Formats: sequence, C-alpha cells, structure tokens
Amino acid sequence: MSFEQIYQNQVALLIDTLPVLNQFECFALKGGTAINLFFQNMPRLSIDIDLTYLFIEPRDEFLINIEAQLTKMKQLLSKKNLIIQEVRTKSGVLAKLLVYQNNAVIKIEPNFTLRSTVFPCEDKELCQKAQDTFFKYVRTKTLSKADVYGGKICAALDRHHPRDLFDVKLLIEHGGINDEIRQAFVVYLASTNRPMHELLSPQPTNDVFKREFETLFNKQFAGMTDLPVTHTELLPIQRELAIQLINDFSDKERQFLLSVKSGEPEWSLMPLSGIDQLPGIQWKLQNINKLEKQKKQELLDKLKAALQI
Repeated sequence: MSFEQIYQNQVALLIDTLPVLNQFECFALKGGTAINLFFQNMPRLSIDIDLTYLFIEPRDEFLINIEAQLTKMKQLLSKKNLIIQEVRTKSGVLAKLLVYQNNAVIKIEPNFTLRSTVFPCEDKELCQKAQDTFFKYVRTKTLSKADVYGGKICAALDRHHPRDLFDVKLLIEHGGINDEIRQAFVVYLASTNRPMHELLSPQPTNDVFKREFETLFNKQFAGMTDLPVTHTELLPIQRELAIQLINDFSDKERQFLLSVKSGEPEWSLMPLSGIDQLPGIQWKLQNINKLEKQKKQELLDKLKAALQI
C-alpha cells in the first residue's frame, strides 16, 4: 500500500499548524496524530488535531475559557494565511476549528468531557519518518503514552473504526497493553458516555456490518498507511481486544469499575492520584446517581456479567 496524495497534503498542513499549540498551556495533543506522528514512526497518516483541555475547572468557567482559547488559536492561525472556520453546536458553543489551505482541510477539536489527564503530559518531537517525508520539524506537548493509548482503546471499543483498530493492532503487536495503559483505559472507560458493559461486550458482526466496514475501510482508511493490511484483518480486533482486557483486569480494577457503576467509587482501589477530580468521571457519577434504583442495579448486573464476576 502507499500513501494517498490527498492525505499527504492534509498531514503537511497539520504539521504546519501544530506549532500553534505551543502557545497554549491548556491543551495537549492526543489521539491518532499523537500516536502515529509522535509516539510511533508514522505507520499511518493522521489528519486531525484532537486535543485534551488540561485544566480542571467548573463547567461554566471551562466553557468560557475554552471559547476564549479557541478564538485566540483562530486569530493566530489566521495570521499564517490560513482560512479558519468555526464550527458551533446548536446551542452556540464553539466546538472545533476547521483549517483550510489550498485543497487541504484539517480539524482541530478538543474533547469537552474528558478533560485533564491520568498521567503527566510529555514533550515529544515529530517522528523521523514524518520529518523525512515532509521536510518539517515540530515539538509539542502530548498526553502520556498511557493516556493516549488508554483513550484510543476506548475509541476502538466504542466505534469500530478502521483507524482506531489499526492503531490498537500495532500496539498489541509491538509491546502490548502494559499496566499503565490498562490503568488509564480503566479510568477512561469509567468516564465514557456509554454504559461500560457495552464497550466490553462488542456485538458479533453480521454480513451487513462486514460490508459497511469494508466500505468504511475503503473510504476513510485505504491510502493512509504504507503497511500491508486488509479490512478482514482489522474486523475481529475489537472483539479480541475486549476479551484480552477482561482477562487482564486485576481484581482491584474490576472492583473499581463496579464501585463507579454503583455510584460509590472506591478511589483507593486504583494506584492513581487525582482521578477523583477528573471532570469526565464526575460527570459519569452524576448521571449514574440520577438513575432509578432498579435501572442502576440492572446496569450493574450487566457490568458484572461483562467483567465475568
């Protein structure tokens, strides 16, 4: 396989855009771009700048501040002769920026729920292959490897996208899921919008799903990697990943997830300081504690079954 030119144009624009992040203490790079352009040696191209907002603030204050920071970012990028488009929610919240140059467009998008980090951020330089391919260089702040991959595993279990499954495939083949990555995943799983048992219990794939996945592979992944990989190789990874994680969870990690699901988290079960302050997990707890007793117990039982308890 080889890299499609359209994706190469987007990555070139992305690398030119990344230095602006160094003017913002509140943001760190995460997701596929952090993985493939900084932690790995560009096994695939990545065309989105996904950000984590690092500060822990009351939600009203956060919404005011992130609007101000994204507006400032737009102004700085506009000075580089880039065309910047704001994307707002129906309620008027500035959610992301689209960056245009010639025929290329990339997205800059912070996560509004998963804010702050499990482990400290890192300062990373652009991988050598990207430097050699695009004749560019940049250093920037990223989430830790554990946070980046913990979030990526959540995404792979959530949406079954070829890009996520490819990233996880390479992780498993080269080093695997270590304790820190798994611990970060546990925290992100406990913070996800969906019920935890759903992510840990992927549904079997039928013929219709397989055809849809092949179409997605051809439209949104083919041409992003120069490694030989087929959609049939990626298809079973989600299910295999869930099985591996369930087998690898420690007893304390299982009990922690159950305690969160019960609405009474036992923070001491995890060897991680400060996770009780994370907005994502606090938001999850608020929603859990709004449930009727019967519904809460029903979801708790489903999680127990998924965790094989």
